[in-house]
Amino acid sequence: MKVSSTIKKLVIFCSVFLFIGVPPHLYAHGFSIYDQGGKAIGMGEAFVAQADDPSAIFYNPAGITQLSGTRVYSGASIYMPRASFRSSGNADMGTSAGEKTDNVHNTFVVPHMYITHTVNKRVSFGLGVFSPFGLGQEWPDGWEGRYTGASIKSTISAITVNPVVAVKLSDRISLGFGPLMQNLEARYMSAVLTGMPVAPLTPGSNPATNASVRLKGNSYGYGWNSGILLQITDALKFGASYISRVTHEITDGEQEVTLSDGTVIKQDARSSIVLPAIGKTGIALTVNPWVVELDAEWIEWSVYNRSRVSFTDGTSIDTPKNWHDAWTWHLGTQYTVNQYIDLRAGVAYGQTPVPRSTIDPLVVGGNRIAYFLGLGSHLGKVTIDLGYIYTKDTGRTWDNSTGNVNVGNTAITQVKGRFVDTYCHTVAVDFGYRF
Repeated sequence: MKVSSTIKKLVIFCSVFLFIGVPPHLYAHGFSIYDQGGKAIGMGEAFVAQADDPSAIFYNPAGITQLSGTRVYSGASIYMPRASFRSSGNADMGTSAGEKTDNVHNTFVVPHMYITHTVNKRVSFGLGVFSPFGLGQEWPDGWEGRYTGASIKSTISAITVNPVVAVKLSDRISLGFGPLMQNLEARYMSAVLTGMPVAPLTPGSNPATNASVRLKGNSYGYGWNSGILLQITDALKFGASYISRVTHEITDGEQEVTLSDGTVIKQDARSSIVLPAIGKTGIALTVNPWVVELDAEWIEWSVYNRSRVSFTDGTSIDTPKNWHDAWTWHLGTQYTVNQYIDLRAGVAYGQTPVPRSTIDPLVVGGNRIAYFLGLGSHLGKVTIDLGYIYTKDTGRTWDNSTGNVNVGNTAITQVKGRFVDTYCHTVAVDFGYRF
């Protein structure tokens, strides 16, 4: 389905406003981005039941009925991901057992913006712009796995515009709902062998057999976001929300192959991808000056069962993924020091959706644990929220067919090893203003 020109202009405007000059990609668990607000981040992203600032548009849109007047909340999460590959050794590739390669140490900035407005004591509106999915992974040009698929540089972003309306059915029950419009952009780069090399394949050797491949695509998709908030008692709240899956049909993609002699060959590419649904639920207890919340987050990664790209010359790339649904549990707390300062902390544990049989250099992490710290400051109509995350993923063994080094349809060797030292430092800064 074609998106209207008005919707396209809205998405493009918000994308330029938020993302100009910053790469909206990161290395993430799977490739979801759950870090969508400074206060929530400081509390371990346990925020579905509190949902008491404008980032509730993402976490639970029913929560915006708690916000008076007009509010603006905007900021960014800054990611510094790290990963390494320890080779099992491969004589054909010229590597020895234990040889270690670090990924390229990039820093990625992912902004978000929210606006809410109270119409009356029962109805509120909001608009959120955020990216619930994204990926950024880059390995050195000459690393051992450079001939194995999208293995040098990969980036994905899903910029989402989400208007919502929330209604307070009673003093204790609120509902929220809104459509979302999403722009997906994907870019991949790898090396490829165009002829049988003379071993070993050390970096820079056999240049006549080398080519670089770039693949890019863009599409628009639609979905929806909903939530419910229950004030069970004065001290206890329950929240739940659901962001639907979004289907993207990429019809105007492009493949660019640059041969060793400088010749560039281009052709059109087509693909489709379904970004999964996200379900969230949580319960929060307030006993002044403390707030404690426990959340569960579910992502429908089982929709990502394969990656297929078709080209105008009749060829295609068809890669099994076979990801499975995954859960993450979040626990967070806030201590109100005084009317100006809040202190926050949290922890989260998440399952990897990636089976060992299809792990590749694109998403290398395993099950993860994350530790959170946060600070909130209230200065009249201004709110400043700071958050920090240290995320540590378990190592993963790479020993499957995604490591094949092919010439045409023939695998001449296989890269094997283990992804290790996989972690990420994240800093979040958000500013809010109440009119």
